Amino acid sequence: MTVLPENKSPLKYGLFAINIIFIALIFILLALSYMQTHKQRINDAILHTKLVESTFSRTLEALEVSLNSLALDVAKGRFEIKHVYDLSTKAHKILNFSPQLRQITLVHNNQTIVDTRHTPPEDINVNILELKKNRGEFLAEGINIGSVIRGRYLPLRNRGADEGSKRGLLPVSFETYNINGEEALIVAAFNPSYLNSFILGLDSTPNDSVYIIDQDGDTIIQKGLYGPHRQKIIELHDSLLSSGAQELSWSSSNILLGHSYALRLSSQYSFAAISVVSFNDTFMLWIDERSVQLLLLLCAMFFLLVTSYLTYKSNKKALYMADEVHLLSEVVEHNPTLIFITNRKGVIHYANKSFEVYSGYRREQAIGKKPSILKSGETSTETYKDLWNKITLGQEWQGDLHNKDRNGNSFWVRANISPLLNSSGDISHFIAVEQVITEEKAIQEKVRLASTVFSSSTEGIMVTDIDNNIQLVNNAFETITGYHPSEVLGRNPKLLKSGKHTHDFYSELYLTLNEKGSWSGEIWNKRKTGQIYPQWLTISERRDEQGSLEGYVSLFSDISKRKHDEELIAHQANFDGLTGLPNRHLFKDRLEMALKESDRKRCTSTLLFIDLDRFKFVNDNYGHSTGDLLLKQVADRLQTSVRATDTVARLGGDEFAVIICEVQSPRTIELIARKILLTIEKPFHLGEHVAYISCSIGIANYPSNANDVEEILNQADTAMYKAKAKGKNTHEYFSDDLSADLQRKAELEKEIHKSIQHHDFYMVYQPIMNQDGIQTIAYEALVRWNHPEKGEISPEEFIRVAEETGQILPLGEIIIDQACIFARNLNELQNNPPKVSINISPVQLARGDVDQTIRKALSKNRISGKNIIIEITESVLLENDSTSIDQLNTLVELGIEIAIDDFGTGYSSLSYLEKFPISRLKIDRSFTHAMSDSKRHRAIVEAIISMAEALDLTVIAEGVETEKQLAILRQHSGIQIQGFIFSQAKSPQTFL
Repeated sequence: MTVLPENKSPLKYGLFAINIIFIALIFILLALSYMQTHKQRINDAILHTKLVESTFSRTLEALEVSLNSLALDVAKGRFEIKHVYDLSTKAHKILNFSPQLRQITLVHNNQTIVDTRHTPPEDINVNILELKKNRGEFLAEGINIGSVIRGRYLPLRNRGADEGSKRGLLPVSFETYNINGEEALIVAAFNPSYLNSFILGLDSTPNDSVYIIDQDGDTIIQKGLYGPHRQKIIELHDSLLSSGAQELSWSSSNILLGHSYALRLSSQYSFAAISVVSFNDTFMLWIDERSVQLLLLLCAMFFLLVTSYLTYKSNKKALYMADEVHLLSEVVEHNPTLIFITNRKGVIHYANKSFEVYSGYRREQAIGKKPSILKSGETSTETYKDLWNKITLGQEWQGDLHNKDRNGNSFWVRANISPLLNSSGDISHFIAVEQVITEEKAIQEKVRLASTVFSSSTEGIMVTDIDNNIQLVNNAFETITGYHPSEVLGRNPKLLKSGKHTHDFYSELYLTLNEKGSWSGEIWNKRKTGQIYPQWLTISERRDEQGSLEGYVSLFSDISKRKHDEELIAHQANFDGLTGLPNRHLFKDRLEMALKESDRKRCTSTLLFIDLDRFKFVNDNYGHSTGDLLLKQVADRLQTSVRATDTVARLGGDEFAVIICEVQSPRTIELIARKILLTIEKPFHLGEHVAYISCSIGIANYPSNANDVEEILNQADTAMYKAKAKGKNTHEYFSDDLSADLQRKAELEKEIHKSIQHHDFYMVYQPIMNQDGIQTIAYEALVRWNHPEKGEISPEEFIRVAEETGQILPLGEIIIDQACIFARNLNELQNNPPKVSINISPVQLARGDVDQTIRKALSKNRISGKNIIIEITESVLLENDSTSIDQLNTLVELGIEIAIDDFGTGYSSLSYLEKFPISRLKIDRSFTHAMSDSKRHRAIVEAIISMAEALDLTVIAEGVETEKQLAILRQHSGIQIQGFIFSQAKSPQTFL
C-alpha cells in the first residue's frame, strides 16, 4: 500500500502561523497592559506624594500665619499683665478658628505664660517634644515641627506623654521675641488625625504606605509600617537632599514582588512626603482589573481557531481598554480639589469632576478654553503675572485666587500650579491643584468682624465658663466697671455685686435663666471705685454643638443717665421749674390725700387759694426776669409762713395754694392767713428794684364747705375773688352766701350765653351835654338785658359775670356793632353829629384784637373814628400792658378819642395819664354825689378838674342829678355833664 504524503494545506499552516503570531501578540499586549498598570501605580505614588506634601504644606502655612500673628503681638509688649492678657485673648481666638489645633501655649524662660487649656497656665514639658528647627524660610523664623507623641494635649512639666491615650498630637513651635528682645516659644498641639483622614482617603491598596518624615528621617505621620522601608527611605532621602531636586522616584527591578518609592521635599518646611507602592498589590490589582480581559482572552484563544475575526475584535477591545486605563486617573478624577491640566499656552486639556462642580462649566465646555474663564476681576494683574513667570520658568506657584463660576458666583481657591515635563525634560503641560477655601475666607472675615464688634461695642460684654468664672471681657467692660481685664479674668462676677439686692432676687434671676436660657432686667452693681450704679443686664446661655452648656454671655450698659433723666422728668412733671414748689398736678394729688386723711381721722383740712396783687405791674415794668425773682421770693416767704407738714404749691402764673392738714382750731387758719398777708406786703428787693405787692386769699374747709377736690377748689377760688372785690390784701372765707353767689354766677353764665344767641341784650344811650344842657356832645352806649323770664337784670350784675367767664368778648362785639350803627344813623341825620362813647372791658383789651374789631365796625358802617369815643377803666392803666397801649394808639390813629371812666376810684397816677393816649376824664359818680355834702369829696373833684385842665384833658362829670351838684360844676368852665338832671339813658329811636 502506497502511502501518499500528507497534504499540508498552506492555508492551514498560514492560519496556524497567524494564530501563533496572534497569540504572541496577545501575550505581548497583556505584558504591555501589566506594564501600563505598573507604570500607573508608580505615577499614582508620585501624585499621592504631591497631594500629601501640598496638603501638609498648606496646613502648616495656615498654622504658621496664625502663629506668626500671635508672634507679632508678642513683639508689641514686655510680657506685662495686660500684654499677657491680650496674648491669651488672641490665642483663644486663633484656637477657635483653627480646628486642626487642640492647644496653644507661650513659653518664656521655660515657664508657660499663656495656655488655652489651663487657667491659670501650667508649665509644659518642652524637652520631650523633640522640636526641630525648620530649614524653610516662609516667614521670619519658620515653624518647628516635633515628633508625634501620645496624648490629646501637651504634656505638663515633670510628666511624660500619655502612653495610655489612643490619640496622638504633633507639637509645633514658633520662636519669637518681645519688644525687649527676650526670647519666647509659641508651642501648639497639632491634631495628626486632621491629615490621617486625608491620607486614608487616597485611592491606594492596603499594602501601600504613606509617610511624612522630618529632616532626620523620623516619621511625623505615617500610614503603614515604617520599619521595613526605613533604610531605603533614608538612603533615597539623603540622595534627594544632596541632589538639590525637590522630588525623586525609585522602583525595584522585580516588577512583581518589589516596591516603588516616590519622595517629595517641601519647599517651605523641613519634611518630606513618601509614598510606597507594593508591586505584589500591583499584580493582584492588574489581575482584578483585567479579570474580564483574561476571561475574554481564554475565550478568544478557544475560538481563535474558529474565527480570526473574533480574535481581532477581542484584541482591539483589549487595546482600547488599555488606552482608557492610560488616560484616566481615578485618584485625580475623584479628588475633592479642583484639578485641571493645560498645555504650554494655557489651554485646558483636562479637568476633573470637582472642576465641573465648583466652576459650573461642563468638561467639554472648559476644554479648549483658558483658565481665565474663571477670573473674577478681584485678583490683581500683578498676581497673575507672577504666576505665569514662575511656572514658565519651571517653578511651582502657590497662592490664593478669587474666582467666579459660570453663574457669576465668586469663590476663593488656594492654588498650587506646577509645570509637567516630558521625557526630554521640557515643559509640556501645567497642572493646577486648587483647594476651595471660600468658607475659610468667610470664617476669617467673620472672626475679624466679630473681633471688631466685640472690641468697639459700647455695651460691656462678659463671657464666663460653666462654673461662672470670667473668661473674656471687652473694652467697654473696663470703661463701665473700672476693672482691667487682668483683674477679673478667672474670678466670679460676684465681685461686681452692689449689695442692694436680696438673695431672693438672685434666686429668681437664676431660675429664669435656667428655665428660659436668658434673663434681662435692671440691676444695681458696683464699680471698682465702690460707686453703685444701675445697669440694664442681659444674660444668655452658651451651648456647644451638642447642646451642652458651656457658660454664659452677659451684655450690660450703664443706665445712670437714663435713670437721672427719668427722675428729672418725674420732678418736672410734679414740681414747678421756677420755684421748686409742687405744681398743679402734684398739688391735686396731695389735696386728694389730705381729704382722704381727713375722712380717716375725722378732722378738717383747709385750702388757701392765694393770688398776688400787682404782680403784672412788676413783671411788665421791671422785666420777666425780675418777675421770676419775685415769684421765687414769694415761694420762700410762703413756705416760712406755714407748718412743715403743710403743702405750698404754685398753680401757675401768680397763683399759689396752701394745703393745711389736721386743723385743730379755726384760729390756726386765721393766724396762718394773717402771717401770709403780712409777709407778702413787705418790700421785695429784686436786684436794682424794690417792689411792693400784696395778695388776696380765699379759704375753704373740708368737709364743712366741700365734698370733693373740685368743689373745694371752686370754693377757695370764689372766696379769693371775694377778697379781691373787697379791695385786695385781705382774706375771705367761703360761706353759704358765697355758695349762693357762686350758684347765681353759674346760672347767669348759662343765661348770658342763651341771651346772646336769642338777642335779648339791647342798647340805650345817655347824652353827655354841655353845662347849659343845650348841646349834646356825645352819647354813652349802655347795654341792657331784658331776660325773658326774670325781666331786667342789672348791668352791675351781669357785666362782672361776663368778664369772669369771657362772655364779654361776644357781648362786646355786639355793643361795638350796635353803637357804630347808632353813630351811622346820627351821621345821616346831622352834619356835625354828637360822638358815640363805647365802654371797652379790660378783658377785651387783653385779648389783643379790639382795635381790629372796631376798625371792621367803622368800615362796615362807613363812619370815621372821629365819631367814636372809647371808655376804659383805671384797671387797664394799672396793668400797663404793652398790648393794650398798642391797641389804644392804633385807635387814636383812627381818630378815636380815649376816655378814662370812673376816674379816682382806682390807683390814679399822673404817670399813667402821660403814658396812655388819654384825652378825656370821667369823674366817678361816687364823688359827684357826695361833693355837695362833703368838702373832702368836693376838693377831690376840684383837684381832678384842675389836673385835667393842666393836662389839657376834657372832663366829664358822671351821675349829676341835682341842681346843687350842677351849680358846683358850673363854677368850672368846659365841664361836660352826664346824668339824670338832663336825661336818663333811652332807646336810640328817642334821639333819631
